[in-house]
Amino acid sequence: MKRVISLLLAGIMIMALVGCGSTSREIVQLTFATQDAEAILNAAGVYLPTVEETSAANSTIVWFCWYDDMQNYSDDEIINSGYWTFQEKYGCSIEWYECSWDTRFDDLANLILASNSPDFYPGGNEIFPTSCIKGMFQPVDTYIDYDDALWSGEKEFAYDYYSLKGRPYVIVYDNAFGHVVVYNRRVIEEYGYDDPAELYWNDEWTWDAFYEMCEDFSDTDEDRYALDGWYYSAALMHSCGETIVQYNTETQQFESNIDSAAVERAANLLYNLGKNECVYPLWNKDWSIRNGVSGGGIKEGLQLFCIAETSEFTDTVENVNSVWGDIEDGEVMFVPLPRDDDGDGVYYMESTADA
Repeated sequence: MKRVISLLLAGIMIMALVGCGSTSREIVQLTFATQDAEAILNAAGVYLPTVEETSAANSTIVWFCWYDDMQNYSDDEIINSGYWTFQEKYGCSIEWYECSWDTRFDDLANLILASNSPDFYPGGNEIFPTSCIKGMFQPVDTYIDYDDALWSGEKEFAYDYYSLKGRPYVIVYDNAFGHVVVYNRRVIEEYGYDDPAELYWNDEWTWDAFYEMCEDFSDTDEDRYALDGWYYSAALMHSCGETIVQYNTETQQFESNIDSAAVERAANLLYNLGKNECVYPLWNKDWSIRNGVSGGGIKEGLQLFCIAETSEFTDTVENVNSVWGDIEDGEVMFVPLPRDDDGDGVYYMESTADA
């Protein structure tokens, strides 16, 4: 890896959402004033070093990934201010080495064996700790200083959850919440259920309240299933506030937590949802969510809840209206995961690292 300025992965970058596709796409150079990009950083309390103060000037880094959200590939995308400043202020550039999701680790291993390692790969749970133990990634403390103000608030998280033998392997620039429970208010009202948002406000949004709605709503003869989505099971497990495998920061070892009473209660919740046919049967539907899209059936009243990331329903108004319901009419709403009735009274949501 090359020593690069930390701006590249700073959390306040404006990301352009670019999907996976052909390498024949050409980068579009869009105009953006460097001083404006730096003003965005300054407003967040981040001040960049001068060209003379960094060894990253005039370098090229290789971004190995199945997507590229740092550069622009059409003129209607939002300009990534972080990359623009990286390029204009420091004379640096990014070379995208596009890989396939299915073969990404094999491709990466082959590059490493050929002494042609790329510089960056998306950080997170996918690569830690397994790929780091295998030697596919290097510690990052050689390249960034977590005591620097730019990384304020991220050091403890990075060292607690992404370090081996006291060295961090992931450049964490932000923490984001994971999945939420999305629903259509009109459908909730039509079935006479209490609005989950009001239940949450009154501290009554619990597993029991959630399950009762799911069980009452679901009717296989009518093709109604309360739950759908790829990640509902993991999200509901996390809502118990504990993980099946936990990291002991004192011993720096991973430990099994399978005997936890909270984990058992969460597993029973998932078991009952499945047993009572509250979940859309992926295995009978060519292993696909309804209509092949998150939220499929929400608008039509064939799905009550979709546990998804908020990015799933932040498309254009037209597209949101067609899947989730009339967003302009206030139909689309979301709440955190319900809490364990027998837990500690806290609402838990998984946190994911932007890294």
